[in-house]
Amino acid sequence: MSVPLAAVLLYLSLRRGLEGVWQTIAGRGGIPGGRMRCSCVSFFLRSLRWRILLNAEQRLSVGLVFSANMAGYLETVFCRPAPGKLVRTFVIGARSSLSKTYVLTTALSERLMDAITLSCGVR
Repeated sequence: MSVPLAAVLLYLSLRRGLEGVWQTIAGRGGIPGGRMRCSCVSFFLRSLRWRILLNAEQRLSVGLVFSANMAGYLETVFCRPAPGKLVRTFVIGARSSLSKTYVLTTALSERLMDAITLSCGVR
């Protein structure tokens, strides 16, 4: 039910063209633009953090780790969180000589760091 509703709402919002959407985002610089910039920076920083863990075995490019991370987040949008980690693992595993077990372990370790940070910060 949500996919057809999303398609209809996307059509209604874009029926006048993408120029209006980009003008709204860029022109206001307010809430939508600010949230988008914060999200992009957050995704990039998470990729850098995961890259630090992966670089213990093999040096990987920022672009490779970022693209794998974003593929995982895209999968998380359509499925549950666990498949997103598997997608990240398979992308890095296919494009590097790292074992998939090592890559999955680093992805899970990174998420464990998130959980610990959140649990220590919430009182």
